[in-house]
Amino acid sequence: MSAEALSSNAYVDAVTADAPVAYYRLGETAAPFVDTMGGPSATVGGSGMTLNSTNLLSAQAGASVLTTGAGSWVAIPDSAPTRIGGSGTGSWCAEFCFRLATGGSGNQAVFFSASNSGTYMQQNGVGLPITGIALFNGGSISYPSPASPLLENTTYHFVIGYDQPASTSRFYVNGVQSGTYGSAAQGATAAAGWVIGEYGGGGYYVQGNYQEFALYNKLLSPARIAAHYAAASGAAAGGVATIADTRRTRARAGGKGR
Repeated sequence: MSAEALSSNAYVDAVTADAPVAYYRLGETAAPFVDTMGGPSATVGGSGMTLNSTNLLSAQAGASVLTTGAGSWVAIPDSAPTRIGGSGTGSWCAEFCFRLATGGSGNQAVFFSASNSGTYMQQNGVGLPITGIALFNGGSISYPSPASPLLENTTYHFVIGYDQPASTSRFYVNGVQSGTYGSAAQGATAAAGWVIGEYGGGGYYVQGNYQEFALYNKLLSPARIAAHYAAASGAAAGGVATIADTRRTRARAGGKGR
């Protein structure tokens, strides 16, 4: 692992202050990926993933992983703390920085529980904006689409999760609520685990960068979501469309299976 995964900065401090059940910075120079909250490490699935890639935090140091549309993903093993929101019960959320690379199209599974419920991005053609964010709940798909199209090669800070008291799924982009849906965003059931960059059952691979992936057994408040975005970007919530857009490529991971 790299020391970067364990280092502290304003964004890391903001995230850990809200007690995530798991937090993978995803900036390692070699797998596995450390859970800074002390849970099991995540591994590389498939082949062709680029490690220690572009830093998506313009205001802080760090690095990301670049998954490939041909088939690579991050696999988070099952653990008791990450069994959150199963069958739509209990508030929960996932938080991460993400940038979709040019060249994708159709449904792409941004992150999923391995029990096949999670989040899609819908892109209707190569080079076109992302037109919807879908919550897949074990057989049904709902679209709490973003308030404006999301662009390729643009970094965004996402929080996606379920507000149980309001029976509403909520989607935040760059610190601002961008969509809601009156249904449960189902999380991980027992012994499921999570995958980043593919569908829980395989396929729908994403070509894009991920960084700072955190899971919570609660939905963060709007004020805390805005504070996290500000720490990542150095801007007020919603103040800029992009967090960072510089590019660099480093280590490529070997072909590891799940």
